Amino acid sequence: KEIKKILYNVDSSVINDKIIIYNDHPLEPSVLKWLSLEKCSSLTILGEKNIYSSDVDNIMFLDSLMKYTNKPTFNSSSPIKCYISYYDSYHILNYCRNEESVKVQIIPFNFYATCINKVWGIGQLFNKITQISSSNADKQYNYISLFGGNYSRVVILGYSVCTEEVIKFILLNAHRVNEKTEIVLVTTNTSDVDRLKYKTHIDNIGNIVFIHKACSEYSNECFQFIDSYAKSGGLYIVCCDSDTNKNLSVATNLPKSIYRYNVPILIKADYYMPCNSPLDEKGNPLSHIMF
Repeated sequence: KEIKKILYNVDSSVINDKIIIYNDHPLEPSVLKWLSLEKCSSLTILGEKNIYSSDVDNIMFLDSLMKYTNKPTFNSSSPIKCYISYYDSYHILNYCRNEESVKVQIIPFNFYATCINKVWGIGQLFNKITQISSSNADKQYNYISLFGGNYSRVVILGYSVCTEEVIKFILLNAHRVNEKTEIVLVTTNTSDVDRLKYKTHIDNIGNIVFIHKACSEYSNECFQFIDSYAKSGGLYIVCCDSDTNKNLSVATNLPKSIYRYNVPILIKADYYMPCNSPLDEKGNPLSHIMF
């Protein structure tokens, strides 16, 4: 029922015509037989939403797939492309290091990493490095350029898997072309910050400054420093809480200066939202929000 609800929000016609919902546990041996893998060109392992332990379940299914396809009786004309979702790259990379197969091509991916690449765009980075104007690309793909070349400040409100991927993207790319990039993380949970530093080594990159603000996204303290940032330019706000509704609430209730100065606001949304374009040309808060 949950899957059908999500699909109907996107396009109800695809459910009956192109999608078959098979209700069973992925690790059941009968599932692999039912999939008719000999005729399969690609397979995607998604796992459960927002659950770190999903990585283990995904790898267990992948391991079952590898054993099934390595049987002498299994015969396919070409290798199966297996796309596998992960939250923490450590587990899947460790597995791939020890497993090889000519019948399965493993392609790990992270949903949030894919999304942030689409929003900020690797193409912009290439254009900046090669001194090619990216204005046309920005208009065509609706990118929000992070690579200003001088100073960028990214305020991240809330902590989730998406937060980690946003910061990884900045660490990998922004330092190459920006003279200075400042990352401000707003979260009351200090253990989140410890986890982030352990995973990303964020304190070890020279021209990237990391600041932790231990306050609520709704607090006066948070609103005051965001308000002061808005006037300086080069500001980006990313709402990354695990709760999509909270992200929308925060994005539409920020200080008025954020909307006055057209500060880009990115929202992590775990389900389809129809408000992808400006709603009001006269300063409605949603006119600066990208989902």
